Amino acid sequence: MEPMEHWHPQYFRLEAEDTPPETMRLLAFSMGFAAHSPLCALRGMWQGQQPESLEITLPSGPWQALEAKSNVPLEGGRFQAALTRAAFARLSRLSERSPLYAGENLDGQAVVHLSHEDMVAWIFLLPPVGQGHELSSDDLLQALIEKGVTQGIDLEFLCRLPHMEGRYFTPFPVAMGRTPSPGQDGWVEELFPRTLTPFLSGNLEDANYVTLNLVRKVKEGETLCRLHPAVPGQPGRTVRGRTLAPPPTSSPSLEGGRGTRLSSDGLSLLAARNGHVQFSGKSFLVQPVLEISGDVTAEDGAVSFLGDVYIHGDMSAGSILRATGNVQIDGVVEGCHLEAGENLVISRGVQGQGEADIRAHKSIFTKYMEHCNAYAGESIYADCIVDSNVYSDGCIYACTGRGVIVGGSIHAAQTVSAQTVGSKNERPTSIFLGGSPNEEFERAQLQAEENKALALLETLEGKPQTPEVKKQIYSQRLALKVVQMKLNRPANTDPADKEKEAGSDTRHLLCDACYPVTSVTIDRKFFQVTKYTAPCAIGLDD
Repeated sequence: MEPMEHWHPQYFRLEAEDTPPETMRLLAFSMGFAAHSPLCALRGMWQGQQPESLEITLPSGPWQALEAKSNVPLEGGRFQAALTRAAFARLSRLSERSPLYAGENLDGQAVVHLSHEDMVAWIFLLPPVGQGHELSSDDLLQALIEKGVTQGIDLEFLCRLPHMEGRYFTPFPVAMGRTPSPGQDGWVEELFPRTLTPFLSGNLEDANYVTLNLVRKVKEGETLCRLHPAVPGQPGRTVRGRTLAPPPTSSPSLEGGRGTRLSSDGLSLLAARNGHVQFSGKSFLVQPVLEISGDVTAEDGAVSFLGDVYIHGDMSAGSILRATGNVQIDGVVEGCHLEAGENLVISRGVQGQGEADIRAHKSIFTKYMEHCNAYAGESIYADCIVDSNVYSDGCIYACTGRGVIVGGSIHAAQTVSAQTVGSKNERPTSIFLGGSPNEEFERAQLQAEENKALALLETLEGKPQTPEVKKQIYSQRLALKVVQMKLNRPANTDPADKEKEAGSDTRHLLCDACYPVTSVTIDRKFFQVTKYTAPCAIGLDD
């Protein structure tokens, strides 16, 4: 049995039976009894004098702090009522024998009081009367057992109590329950970041999707996440032996996407194949990587891949490539169709010849863009952009290498930043800022497709309805339905995007030098550069 720890006797928690827990206050321990009370009558009889009022406080000594192991208060009102009842019963026994108590013998009595939730057992000793016997430690222990107290008893103190001075008419805590200790909720340790922020450093010609921080390569069996299970709390126990359950804990589950598996113990999420780690918004997955050692040509047909694609050569005119992940091309992109579900990295550049359409649902990184159409859901980074139609729902940067934007039309939701915009020979260059250029252009394309499909369908319906024409009509109606479904999708209503679009301070053209006849349109407000300006910053005042 562990001895009781030290306790400052001056303070502990008092609570009346009808006091709600939220109004509990830290008060000095004190119980007052009037001179006419049964307890004062017993005390006066024991002292051989007239009863006087009694103020009971806890004596100084090495008592355990109730706050240290229990928040259960000692309810002063309940304790006082219990002592009054015990004293009244003792006086009643004496009065049955002799109204004057003369020559009566009565053994000492131990009054045991339990706190409201049985977390503390108090003992209050009443002295013997006449030739009555003093209480022994065995008697005290028996009194506790009869009250149901079996746990947390300080046996060492209980053995000393019958021999202590001042033991009568004084309360002593002799048993203490154990409150439940809370546990710890489980958690998942993620060893890879959920999002990757591109980091552009040095020459774009030497960039690839690893150095740009667009991919985290893993090998089969490598750990992606670790589950730290919940640690349950320790149960408590009242002085009567009732078990108190600790607060419940929660533990998340490990959920992986494609290309992952759980370890045998279920505590780790592992890569099930070589590839790169990606967070899908719900779980981690490992995307495969398709490597093409040579060039991609029109003869190869349309290349589609669910994952990353790494082409070590060029993409020739007429070729088609679609991938759901990142696309890395070491060579040159000619007049082809190229779409990446994540980021697109073209180390050499794009010579579009007016036929190239390149698209990335995130960002585009390329050495240069010439005579092409480019679309990015986020930002575009290039050394130079020449005679191209470029659309970005983020920013467009031409700040490395030559850092030139000349000719064509540049559409960005936010900032366009370059070293030089326009040229000395005054080649027209148009800058459009604001809105969601990529989304708006896509809708314009879909609208054009819808008009074309409607016209073709009308032509087909005017022809004789041969089986071949009927087949064409069915196919055209299906294609029209797909286009209309895309058009009817709600526009982006993300509050963050709305706020970004509404903030005029984010829409600027910034460059070291700007030549005429560069035009800038922001929210339908038009400005044309009529003279060489260096440096140049064009935006809207708040």
